[in-house]
Amino acid sequence: MMRIFNLLVCALFSSTITWARIVNYEDCGSTDSFVVSVSITPCNILPCILIQGKPYTIEITFTASAHIQGEDALLEVAYDGVTKYFRMRASARSQHLDPPFPIKPGGTYKYSHTTAISHTLPKRLLNIRWKLLKEDGLPFVCVQFPAKISASE
Repeated sequence: MMRIFNLLVCALFSSTITWARIVNYEDCGSTDSFVVSVSITPCNILPCILIQGKPYTIEITFTASAHIQGEDALLEVAYDGVTKYFRMRASARSQHLDPPFPIKPGGTYKYSHTTAISHTLPKRLLNIRWKLLKEDGLPFVCVQFPAKISASE
């Protein structure tokens, strides 16, 4: 009887787990910080397959090397020489940052943002670039990685 209970508990947990994947990324010009890791949820294979209209969460862990006052985030999506820009107003502020501001030298922080994939993006492999911007508009974190956009799972 205990064995059946254990199997049911394992089945329940395995069916409710959302897959997150640490993605291979390139630093594209971070200043005043060092990116430690980037993960995408849900993502169970690389490159991540992101479904149009469905939410995904990006988490960027970084260590600051200066005092930083963050402002916005900028999402850039590039394909075939075309770049589309999606500005996330006030996204680099405290509600997306743990621990919250102020960012201090030597501190390690996790930026987390959930958004849906736009239906205007083509269904194909794209280069995605996330920038966390300082008050002057310059990035203090910049990471890029490939992802595939799909219409369905």
